[in-house]
Amino acid sequence: MRLAPLALAFAAFAALPAWAAAQEAVSIPVIDRGDGDMRAAVDIVFRASAIAGEVDSGLDLDYSDIFGAGSGFGLEGAFLWPTGHVDVGGYLALNWDLYRGESWSDAVGDTLKPDTMNVRSFLFGGKGILSVDKNFYVEFHAGFGIVSYEKVDGVLTISGAPLDITVFKASSSFAFDIGARVGVLLGHLFGELGFGLRSQGPPKEGDLAFDSLPASVASFEIAFGLRF
Repeated sequence: MRLAPLALAFAAFAALPAWAAAQEAVSIPVIDRGDGDMRAAVDIVFRASAIAGEVDSGLDLDYSDIFGAGSGFGLEGAFLWPTGHVDVGGYLALNWDLYRGESWSDAVGDTLKPDTMNVRSFLFGGKGILSVDKNFYVEFHAGFGIVSYEKVDGVLTISGAPLDITVFKASSSFAFDIGARVGVLLGHLFGELGFGLRSQGPPKEGDLAFDSLPASVASFEIAFGLRF
């Protein structure tokens, strides 16, 4: 997995507090439209994540056994209404995540190596932003939606003989997501750093009769965007 873009994004986010400290000197305006005026925000989110949960109880096989750390990004849009120090409203999010396949062996030495799993999700829900001061804030969100799994092929090796198989079929399922971020606002620009937790239905079984349970995804997120 290539984390260089995420590392660069983190470095850029780390520099934001210094910009905020210098705001008075350079007179960067802070938006204040008063109670009742709707605000809109759009941002791009970079994400590193891990997926967990039971793929098959009989094999004692988890998602984390066959998929490594994931990377992805998302596009988010929100409409917010200020109510004093708190902005409340709704959001929409489109996300793309990749989980690299890892080789797993059972007790007798047979192995399963899936290809990369591609996951897309569409989420919508509520969002709240608590202003700590004119430049710093805390954001909370919770939403529901649909997660879509692309087909995952792989190689099953039994007694040294490799077989090409379909590990998971293409399918869609329900998802629930919560998260929180701390943010820095500089005029129309903002940056955020936080985490997310998601529960999502399992992908549809392929050639192997898995009794998969819903997956849990924990993510570390960095976002940059514009607020209007």
